[in-house]
Amino acid sequence: MIRLFSLLLVHDNKIKMLMLFNVLALIILVVLHHFMKKRHHKLWVGLCCIPLAVVLLFYAINAPGAVQDLFWQRHISFGIAALFILLWGLVTYFRGSFGVYTAFEFFVNTLLCGSVFLVTMVSDDIMNLGDYSKYGWTESVSKTIDQLEESYVTRYWKDIDFEAMREKYLPLVEKAEKENDEAAILELLYELKYDLYDGHVWVIPYDIEGESRATRDLYGNDFGLSLFRDNVGEVLAVLVEPGSEAEKNGIHNGTVVTRWNGVAIDDAVAEVKCIHPDNTFVYVENEDIFRPAFLAGHGEEKVEISFIADDGTEKTAQLSSIGSYSQRLKNLIETVYSKNIFSSENYYACMLDEECGYLRVQEEDYENDDYLYFIYSELSGKNPKLYNEIRDKIQDLEDKGMKRLIIDLRNNSGGYANISSCIASLFVDVEIVPAETYLINEKFGLFRRSFEFGEALWSDIPITVIVNGETCSAGDVLAYWLSRGDNTALIGNTYQWGSSQATGGRCILTDGKIEFYYPIYPALTENNEPIAEPKSDRKSVVNLDYHITYSKEEVVELFSDSEGDHILEAALEYVYSMEK
Repeated sequence: MIRLFSLLLVHDNKIKMLMLFNVLALIILVVLHHFMKKRHHKLWVGLCCIPLAVVLLFYAINAPGAVQDLFWQRHISFGIAALFILLWGLVTYFRGSFGVYTAFEFFVNTLLCGSVFLVTMVSDDIMNLGDYSKYGWTESVSKTIDQLEESYVTRYWKDIDFEAMREKYLPLVEKAEKENDEAAILELLYELKYDLYDGHVWVIPYDIEGESRATRDLYGNDFGLSLFRDNVGEVLAVLVEPGSEAEKNGIHNGTVVTRWNGVAIDDAVAEVKCIHPDNTFVYVENEDIFRPAFLAGHGEEKVEISFIADDGTEKTAQLSSIGSYSQRLKNLIETVYSKNIFSSENYYACMLDEECGYLRVQEEDYENDDYLYFIYSELSGKNPKLYNEIRDKIQDLEDKGMKRLIIDLRNNSGGYANISSCIASLFVDVEIVPAETYLINEKFGLFRRSFEFGEALWSDIPITVIVNGETCSAGDVLAYWLSRGDNTALIGNTYQWGSSQATGGRCILTDGKIEFYYPIYPALTENNEPIAEPKSDRKSVVNLDYHITYSKEEVVELFSDSEGDHILEAALEYVYSMEK
């Protein structure tokens, strides 16, 4: 019940008011029946029409212009519940048996109102829905910002200035709307997403005129190379296109770039914002890693690049665009994050050598179709099936001689926080914060105390946890709880994703052409603070015990076609350096 109540808090006010209205209307009518059944019974039956009239009025006001399937999915049960109240009034008037029919009506009313809650809880993309599709762009964006100010879960934690957001974006959206420039509006929403620095904020375009232009503007132009910084601070050319103007002018993988369009390279990199339709770099540490790569797409049809030639002299070349930078940027990001797939199996476990075991967690999700077990686990916070499954896998490794363990969370796509807690409980001896959390009066809190999920059977062996910028959501939660152990260390060549709060907010903008998603439900530490989200400084919350960086030679090797998982090799070396 505590879990249900905590989820109810994050539903939008219209849902809660309709739910409360139906329940109170039924209770009031039951009380009134006691006083009116003898002399005013017909009037009482007339009063039973009021709930249906109110719900129909709500439909008349809100249904026109709404996205119909979503509107009726969320609200039709309230109309049915109100209709049953009227039928209850008629049946009890003509057939008597008030007590029997009333008990049945309470059951039906509770079932129908509860069904709305269960549907929106399971389908979290309609939990807190703002349908602004019938409004113009300026008004729909304005209402989206209003909704964010009301229900975006980390708005106080990040000290977001929504008034400044309105002053920045609304005049630009209004200008773009007058010019019928939907691509410009999409670009502005991507920038608004960037300003929230939250991986759980998504801008989803549908049938936007000029969408390809908007994304091309964000990706920039491809000049036949990308850029990456080494561990001494030099910005190096990487992914240089064979046969390109860059290569013909003497630029190759590992060439030091000194200026970009006449601006000193460090100054040019510092001005870059990594605004991207798909990738969000929440932590400033991660954005700093990728700023040079995004700079490589900055420029018009031509760009001037200064670099250190092989003879040691500084030279300048003018390069022409060869198309969109999107694919080269994608290749760089994927190379940095690397692909670490031993097997497609989630919770894959094996021995790396005679002493070191390996566990890869790809996602924190339910791996069977047992819906009732899913509901039980989500509401109770317990997951004995998964606990036993992971325990048996690790026990098998221990039987094979495991004395150390590497847990690989790279490219973890997330899932459910209670699964993260369940897994972590096997390896760290700490109490886990339950999922029953809230945000009230600008403060986060817990409905019940922290508790132990199970026995930490392997809290006495050295464990290295590998993370990267794609250790997402529930992966962030798992990394946090694993970091709390005295026996664990986090390493990676990037920091984690940095977004763990649960989604559920959704705004539908003009004509349904853009949807804006955001988190509304808190995931907290033992100190009642967001697990992964940074404050306004955007500094990483969970620090790495060892940050893997690259020398110039290692940068060249990283972006070559050489095989091998160098990060796993570093983790293996690190876990052997840890004391038992």
